[in-house]
Amino acid sequence: MTIPNSELNTGVDSGVFSGSNGVFNAPESYEQFVKAISATSNQTDHATFTGTAAYRRESLEGTMRKIIATRKTFKLLNVLPKDSTESYLDEWAVQTDIGGQPGGIFAGEYGNNLDPESGDYERKVAFSKFMQTPAGVTLAQAKQKGLESARALENNNAILRLLRGINWSCYHGDSKVSPKMIDGIYSQIKSHNNGQNIMDVWSTGAISDISNVDALVDKLNTAAGKVVGQESYGELTDIYMDPMVQVALDRNLDPAYRVQLDKEEVKYGAPVRAIRTSFGDIKTNFDVHIEGNDNSMPQYGRGRDVSKGPGVSGGVAVTAQSNVAGTRFISGTEGTYIYAVVFVNANGIEGMPIMTDPVAVGVNGAAQLVIQPPVDRTQTGVKIFRSKRNPSGVPSWRDFRLVESIPANSDRNAATTYVDKNRLIPGRSPIFLLNLDPMSIKWKNYVPMMTWPLAQIDTTYRWLVLNYGYLQLGIPQHFFYIENFVSPYSAWQPF
Repeated sequence: MTIPNSELNTGVDSGVFSGSNGVFNAPESYEQFVKAISATSNQTDHATFTGTAAYRRESLEGTMRKIIATRKTFKLLNVLPKDSTESYLDEWAVQTDIGGQPGGIFAGEYGNNLDPESGDYERKVAFSKFMQTPAGVTLAQAKQKGLESARALENNNAILRLLRGINWSCYHGDSKVSPKMIDGIYSQIKSHNNGQNIMDVWSTGAISDISNVDALVDKLNTAAGKVVGQESYGELTDIYMDPMVQVALDRNLDPAYRVQLDKEEVKYGAPVRAIRTSFGDIKTNFDVHIEGNDNSMPQYGRGRDVSKGPGVSGGVAVTAQSNVAGTRFISGTEGTYIYAVVFVNANGIEGMPIMTDPVAVGVNGAAQLVIQPPVDRTQTGVKIFRSKRNPSGVPSWRDFRLVESIPANSDRNAATTYVDKNRLIPGRSPIFLLNLDPMSIKWKNYVPMMTWPLAQIDTTYRWLVLNYGYLQLGIPQHFFYIENFVSPYSAWQPF
């Protein structure tokens, strides 16, 4: 039997035919063809199947397609030096100077300056934090036959959740917002010397700079020069960013700054794998788990469960202010905005967001938000999100981007007040400049990752995947952070 391929429109894989003459290559190929053309009722209720459909096998594929984080996507955690600590409270010492002055070595022949000199030292402390994620399957789920073992699948999901949380918190963790959370790179840089290692790509005040790769590279070069200086004696080895910053570098970085790592011509549009500076080459790394332009909306907007978070705010009053010192609402950024506010609890879990009324902010103005607490009073932090400038209609929750995470009022019965001066641009891409030397940074485990079985109080197998640890920036002088860069290739633009 010969049937031309051009006359077939059944959805059967053309691999069942041999050659171009359209001949079935085996009896089972013909059976596949018959099955395909007889399965055209478009019925979805299996109980109503009749005819040949009533006794056919279902066509569930043997492989489950997954759109999930995998271990290889945890870019920072995979390369961090690992170590252990013997105590819940970890301590270490840092020598910051050898003592004396460069010109202080000169003296008279008879040694009229015999006072001893000594180095300068600091003692550092940090707490390991407990991390866990629960998992479980019912007895029925464990026994049923499926594409994969239910217990193995859920255990793997739990491990990935924990690793994702650790990798995320290494960037964004902030114990001031959620006390049970570790402090990530940004939080530790912000706390070091009043945030002197935070560099603002928008420091000139020109709107064009927020998407200017040349302005970004200027900040990177400045940071590299500072790290090798007398206050640090280090180097920058790596830059971590979201994928859209990598796209901006690939398309716009001056070839003079590109490091040629293979035979590919150094030109605009070629992949940037490292950036050349006078102080050493800096390797580029993109991490999809950095909360950048594409994924810094509320968790509820991403379809994630918020039922374990704090309740919704009792109300948010937003008012426009004028003639505000230090504001960056300038011509081209002034306009109408809508805010979204989310409470966060001590465990770092977001609750349900609430949207404000529109507010018109003028040049040299600001927006003040007075945020009432939730009924359950479990809030420890507040996340402030903002819409695009002059939105048309009511934005969806996915159309907000993070402005800032702040501690909630220490009096949980009182309102939290926040003033947005436009100094932090929503939709910005965080850029982390790191020295990955083990003396500078490492992940320290008090208790390594393990599975902990829980008591079975019903017909459900329950367990925890847990870890005790923290991120140690042993020498915080070796780290910089660049803020307020918005990739010109990101779909969401703030202004």
